Amino acid sequence: MKRTIALLLAAAALAACSEKEEPSAPSQVRISPVITRASDVNFEEGDLIGLSVTRASGEWAANEKLPYEGTAFAGDLVWYNEAGDEATLKAYYPYSLDIPSTFTVSSDQSHGWTSSDFMASVKEGVLPTTGDVTMVFTHRLCKIRLTVSNRSGGTLDAVRIGGVVPVADIDPGTYSATVSESALPVEVTTFRQDDTTYVAVVPAQTVAMVVTAVVDGTPVSQKLVEAELAAGHQYHTGVLVLPTGLKIYIEGSIRDWDDGGSIPGEGGGEPVQPSYPDYFEEFENNFVYAGVSYRTMTMKDGRKWMVDPMRYIPGGKKPSTDPSEPSGIWYPYTIETVDGKLTGVASTDESSLSSRGFLYDYATALGVAEITPENFQSFEGAQGICPDGWHVPTTDEFIGLFGNENASFGAVRTDAPYYDVNYKGGNITAMQEEGWNWGFYGIVNRSNPSATGSYSPTMISDKNCSVRDYYGKNAMSFLISSTGAKVSGANIQFIGLMSTFTGSSYPEGRLSIALSNYLSGYALRCVKDQE
Repeated sequence: MKRTIALLLAAAALAACSEKEEPSAPSQVRISPVITRASDVNFEEGDLIGLSVTRASGEWAANEKLPYEGTAFAGDLVWYNEAGDEATLKAYYPYSLDIPSTFTVSSDQSHGWTSSDFMASVKEGVLPTTGDVTMVFTHRLCKIRLTVSNRSGGTLDAVRIGGVVPVADIDPGTYSATVSESALPVEVTTFRQDDTTYVAVVPAQTVAMVVTAVVDGTPVSQKLVEAELAAGHQYHTGVLVLPTGLKIYIEGSIRDWDDGGSIPGEGGGEPVQPSYPDYFEEFENNFVYAGVSYRTMTMKDGRKWMVDPMRYIPGGKKPSTDPSEPSGIWYPYTIETVDGKLTGVASTDESSLSSRGFLYDYATALGVAEITPENFQSFEGAQGICPDGWHVPTTDEFIGLFGNENASFGAVRTDAPYYDVNYKGGNITAMQEEGWNWGFYGIVNRSNPSATGSYSPTMISDKNCSVRDYYGKNAMSFLISSTGAKVSGANIQFIGLMSTFTGSSYPEGRLSIALSNYLSGYALRCVKDQE
């Protein structure tokens, strides 16, 4: 079956009109299907249902096979002549030679789950008609959806659900499905719907499932708590695959099958990453935080730094693709020519998020409700939205890496391990060779509360840079620090780490200490606490 959206209201209106028509001669029985509680599926040509028609005078048709023709199910079955004789129509999917008394889902749904999806519809008071009869099909089983984040470093070969009974007993009158008491539980291989989503359909039952991820041929498993699975509903479960095993998170309660949520990344909606509680586990050269793996590196200052940008979404926040919205967290962007001028255009894809992360204002990065003239200097070394044991860098820590010649920004220091006398700070190209992984993040520029935020369209080109690989990327970027600097009119300024490309002066890009604005949006890379 294809993924489409059934037009329930339009189809119902058509049926209401068509059922009033008086046929002049026996006509073909046509069933227009509507699938409820499943906005993600509909029938496709060749699908078969079994239809039974019962009149007051007796059974007119039993388990007639009707194929789907693109808009309706229709076959050789025709209506009886008595136009005023109402009938009850019962249909089920998928068709079998005999009306099923049991239904068994496939234990291998890796090639698709829809053939394991038992659906049925019962409609009373139907009169013969030359039009289509609309029948609403409902799911009689339940759906498991696993959001899997593979941070193991290996290849995820398969995801399986164990301990589920695959057989349901079917009531011949209502087509309701009840899990078989005599069938034995099995392990079901799920269908990979996309890079992070794995789904399977099973009978409704009370079960303590076992989730198994097969990584490089080796299975790792974890048991879930016992749950009561309800027919026509789906469960959302988060699975985090780590080098040390699995972590399982239940994302809320049962949801109706028709509540599939938004498509990741669509219209600047939810990011392309699984959502987990604030799970944190640290390894030698990376840590996993809230389902995302970040690389880390011990630099020559002796401190361990993130070398990937933060993409954490604090509770109550939602990233925006519109920098004019004061959302506190924005998607990264690329610079494109729009209507003849350079313009920042939001990027919501996984690759952009991985390389450039989100852009945060200072309140969001520091994990507070607001920054004020009274509190802006109270966040030095704050954890903010960094994981436990890590914090938002201070100006002194940035100076400890790249040095500083401006006494108004902190200690003057030219002996820092990455200080370049010709650049009066850090040389970006030299730092890339060190593994610093500067991401050309860009900024959301908002200089005061009355200003409208905008993506900075300053672009690297042959006019300001000698490194061809940088051309087309964002020239203006900052990393957030936790050091408050001063109140400047309506603006509150901190001291961050800024990139500069100025042609002959800094042709490979400079990293230096500079003032930043509290309402603007910048990248964040945390530094590990020292013992």
